[in-house]
Amino acid sequence: MKYFFSLFVIASITLSCIQSNSEKSHFLFNEGVSLSLNATNELQKGNIEKHETLNKMAIKKFIEVLSIDSLHKLAPSALGHCNYEIKKFKEGVQWFQKAIKTDSTLAVNYRELGLCKINLGEFDASQEAFRKAFELDKSQEIKEVTISDLQQISSLAFDYSKTYIKQGEEEKGIQYKQFSVGVLFIAHSIDSTNISTLTEIANFTSLLGDTVTSNIYTQKKRALTQK
Repeated sequence: MKYFFSLFVIASITLSCIQSNSEKSHFLFNEGVSLSLNATNELQKGNIEKHETLNKMAIKKFIEVLSIDSLHKLAPSALGHCNYEIKKFKEGVQWFQKAIKTDSTLAVNYRELGLCKINLGEFDASQEAFRKAFELDKSQEIKEVTISDLQQISSLAFDYSKTYIKQGEEEKGIQYKQFSVGVLFIAHSIDSTNISTLTEIANFTSLLGDTVTSNIYTQKKRALTQK
């Protein structure tokens, strides 16, 4: 996620001016950031395997940073991000929690902690993390990026549900559909006027056979588009 590292690089530059870290740890950290940014570029090209490989390489760099400077303020955040990117959500949670203990002022830590939590099915905890992130960063951008991420998580979960149903695992397929809709409700709670979220809630609940909810969100979408 380039949003994470665009803010992260700025914080890194600022931190390098006020920290007394060794040159080696700073160099290694920048190498890790570059690897993670390259991983994001590879993902956008559809190179999933290379994306994972580069993130794993970045993780090794950030671990090395902490072996040199155990008090490095940004390495735990970077480790949380890279673990999130390769879907190691429990590890991501652990690193973001460490990052927040070190520095509780970075909104991105709470934002990605929320994304890890939601992927683990911890909806209440994810909403609390998002609330804190938006409290620290009041820009519209962080909300828009978070909603986009949630829509992607929901869409992927719905795709998984289809696969499980095709494989004869009906119950697991339904659970993934319900998870998918739950994620969209959280996106809707962030911005109730987002047309894409309203559309997906209406579509996905309809596919679940919940015509009442589907009609409600269809009407909400219609009311907004007719303004």
